[in-house]
Amino acid sequence: MNPLDPLHIGRNIRYARNRMGYTQEELGYLVHVSSSHISHIENGTTHASLDTIFRIADALHTSIDALLLEQYEYPALAMEYQILRAYRALSRDQQELVIRFLAILVRNRRVSLRKFLR
Repeated sequence: MNPLDPLHIGRNIRYARNRMGYTQEELGYLVHVSSSHISHIENGTTHASLDTIFRIADALHTSIDALLLEQYEYPALAMEYQILRAYRALSRDQQELVIRFLAILVRNRRVSLRKFLR
């Protein structure tokens, strides 16, 4: 399969949109296109411009290659990129909390995360 196949790109966008909990209308609003255009992109019936794909990736907090490629070659790198983007969007105080939380997780790797979420 050609990794730039519009149907495949559309499926990746739909998956990422659903993962974020957005409707097509909400995503369209965020990227300044109509919900019907999002529908056409997701169904592979139209080619999205590169600019639109960049805006979609940004709105869905994912990488361009995660939307374009059939299967990301380095999934850990994609996850690190998403974490970094989310981290950069936080205030300095929130970033410090994240670092402290990560330190706790690293120290207690064997302890279930559920214990911390109670």
